[in-house]
Amino acid sequence: MLKKRSPFAVIFFTLITFGIYWLYWYYSINKEIHEHTSEKMNFSPAMALLAQFIPIANFVSHYNTAKRIKTMKNICGDPDTIEPLAAILFSIFLPFGIYTYIIQSGMNNHCYHHGIPNKNTYVFREASIPVRASTAKFCVNCGQSIKSDYRFCDSCGEKI
Repeated sequence: MLKKRSPFAVIFFTLITFGIYWLYWYYSINKEIHEHTSEKMNFSPAMALLAQFIPIANFVSHYNTAKRIKTMKNICGDPDTIEPLAAILFSIFLPFGIYTYIIQSGMNNHCYHHGIPNKNTYVFREASIPVRASTAKFCVNCGQSIKSDYRFCDSCGEKI
């Protein structure tokens, strides 16, 4: 499941917790990427987190996370992309702030690509009955009405 977060909230909570929230956030986004693309990319979110405590390896991990987001977007056909090299340069010279903003914005844009509305968490499941989004007015799973431009149900997260 992917979760939308405000990049500014991540930065704010990072500052007031003296960096502890950032470690939680970093693990969470790597876990979300892993769950979303587990068949296509094989990596350990825990190892990405542990790399944060090892000099040089932490920057390699930042680069790899940005690269994973770019790969995730390519796998799903998301036209929006991020540049891992730019992200790592921001990570080295402006820790937490710009890097965090770029990475979380990339995750949020991927949520928009999947048509996830402004609710926090959705589970991606394949619909058991194929329905074209342009003609669907109700979810085949829960019966709730759906806006024509959504690709997932607001209530249950079912793919339309």
